[in-house]
Amino acid sequence: NRHFSQFDLTMMESIGSQAGIAIQNAHLFAEVNQLAVTDPLTHLYNRRYFFNLARVELERARRYGHQLSIIMMDIDLFKRVNDTYGHLAGDETLVSLADCVRSNLRQVDLPARYGGEEIVILLPETDLTSATTTAERLCQAIHDLRVPFNGDFISVTVSVGVASLQGQQITDVSKILDQADQALYIAKENGRTRVVVYPQ
Repeated sequence: NRHFSQFDLTMMESIGSQAGIAIQNAHLFAEVNQLAVTDPLTHLYNRRYFFNLARVELERARRYGHQLSIIMMDIDLFKRVNDTYGHLAGDETLVSLADCVRSNLRQVDLPARYGGEEIVILLPETDLTSATTTAERLCQAIHDLRVPFNGDFISVTVSVGVASLQGQQITDVSKILDQADQALYIAKENGRTRVVVYPQ
């Protein structure tokens, strides 16, 4: 039957106030951490954080003899989107494409914005055949994507390069990235809107 005194109420208000500040600070800290590792437009991982994660995954794959693959994609003729519809439309297209990529990947896959209109995806525990299947599914999903903008719909396609650790003694993730990039270049040279696997 004890009643709270004015002192008790004052103490609880003080504790509640401090707890509120602590919770707000925790939310701000989490937000800052998230901003540090993600691209602000697409909310994909940024390039620097991708490299950090990729190095860890490569070391794990080498140590335990697991598979690891990388997909690199670039939007075909993206400049035409900006020139035709404006840069805001280009941003909307990038956001929609990033959402499409995320929705077609496993939770363990790591997509990142690698450059302006270039996206790279790390696929842990994935051999070259499975990575190629994933790349082809992404290529088709993006081909089918329609981005609404000012009463119109924007369509884009991607060229895709795929590379894998499979059968290689690679110690630097940049080597696999370079292989995926070479495959992507060949896809561009051979008419775009296609998946090319390294080595051909």
